[in-house]
Amino acid sequence: MINSGIYSCKDFYTAVLLHALGFQLQNVRRMEGKFLEFLFLDKENRAEEAVLKYWNKDEITVDYPKIVESIRSLKGIIKSYSEERTAYVSSE
Repeated sequence: MINSGIYSCKDFYTAVLLHALGFQLQNVRRMEGKFLEFLFLDKENRAEEAVLKYWNKDEITVDYPKIVESIRSLKGIIKSYSEERTAYVSSE
């Protein structure tokens, strides 16, 4: 989903991919139930193309250490979000 330079997704591993590709996480907000929505800065509208390549199993290159770091970072945000009941908001 794209809205004014922001790309949103609800899938954890899609969020991991975008984070590892260098898209800046702007916010995480709670949806219905336990679901979270990840909002990424996407001024150049490149996120949708990357996500489509990922879901269509096209070639997309991401360094393994960046994937691991992104999984750890996003899991940490989710854990702190569930403990504090507040959303992550980028300071930038």
